[in-house]
Amino acid sequence: MFQLKRPAMFKKSGKERHEAVYRVTSLSSEQADPTRLLSAVLHQWPIENNIHGVHDVTLDKNRSQGRCSRIPFFMAFFTQQE
Repeated sequence: MFQLKRPAMFKKSGKERHEAVYRVTSLSSEQADPTRLLSAVLHQWPIENNIHGVHDVTLDKNRSQGRCSRIPFFMAFFTQQE
């Protein structure tokens, strides 16, 4: 497990803040040097963006009002079907 500190920005105010996120790795402590961990994190973002971009942008899930009962489950189920 490792901690990554990074800058972030509030969208509405434009103010910068700093956040700490924690990640889990299967690398040993000898293998997990900072350069290698940062490289792994940076290579993960395009994968995440491709997966979630379809749901967030194309399907407009961020504005969805279905947050009660079993609605989120069924929305996720039907959007995964091909």
